[in-house]
Amino acid sequence: MVVAADRMINYLRISITDRCNLRCLYCMAEEGVPVQDHRQILTYEEILTVARTAVGLGVDRFRVTGGEPLVRKGVVDFVGRLAALEGVREVALTTNGLLLPALAGPLRAAGLARLNVSLDSLRPRTYRRVTRGGSLEAALRGLATALAEGFSPVKVNVVLLGGLNGGEVETFAALAGAYPLVVRFIELMPLGESHRWPRYRFLPGPAVMARLAQGGRLEPVAGIPGNGPAAYYRWSPHRPAEPPRLPGVEATGNGVATLGMISPLSRPFCSGCNRLRLTADGKLHACLATEAGVDLRRALREGAGERDLGELIRQAAAMKPEIHSLGSGCGRRRRMSELGG
Repeated sequence: MVVAADRMINYLRISITDRCNLRCLYCMAEEGVPVQDHRQILTYEEILTVARTAVGLGVDRFRVTGGEPLVRKGVVDFVGRLAALEGVREVALTTNGLLLPALAGPLRAAGLARLNVSLDSLRPRTYRRVTRGGSLEAALRGLATALAEGFSPVKVNVVLLGGLNGGEVETFAALAGAYPLVVRFIELMPLGESHRWPRYRFLPGPAVMARLAQGGRLEPVAGIPGNGPAAYYRWSPHRPAEPPRLPGVEATGNGVATLGMISPLSRPFCSGCNRLRLTADGKLHACLATEAGVDLRRALREGAGERDLGELIRQAAAMKPEIHSLGSGCGRRRRMSELGG
């Protein structure tokens, strides 16, 4: 088992592309980012070689990310091959949902265990603004397809953005109360495009939870499937709101929502972090907030064997800091689309 700073590392996030079909405000510049040449991106075979080596070191859970992972051709076959590796307990995937109507069923059949859908607004105009032109209708259709195909629960990731979606917390909670969804609110981190944003854009998680506690009964809950750092709660509103409707899916919930809060700035969770991150161009990082990492692409293309790769993975894990430096304003400049989140 890989050990870093007294933490057991058993979870690898794999970015398979730096490309995306949206241009979210906090993720990339309006004109997009200079996409890397295909030769700079790891092939699926190279990624699977890294995954097999990681499994040999005790990693048994994987998450496929991007950019937007579903824009890369062959993603369904790759997920199936990753899930079939001996020793893999779970493969999950994070997506913006736009391509799920065509791919949710094949992904589930291939062995994908869980889906997270990034959705930062339930208001069409705000969604278009945050994503720079995205269609909320298309995103909700993708979310509905995921539920219809049997993924349960589906987690909805909501980045808290002051002045944009801060007034939608209760609406998202109502959505989670109506459907088998877990809504997770995530504090905005000063990374990439948001590094120089004004302070009011950063909504502290504890303040959001305090607001929910005023509007209903909020109780901690355990046992939510996943590998992440969220603290989970059940929320029973004093005055149930009419939830947004998902196309073609019956609302079967009783209004009680399962909500998560991820607070990397106000309540750092570094002591329990169990993950490494592999970027699409083959850099292995131990922390989202630091530039430190090792170059696995170079090693792979110079003929490194599994033993050498294993040593490089251990070196990356050893770079894991005791605590990140985001609270001091030392966010990294590389954009989120390049890091895999």
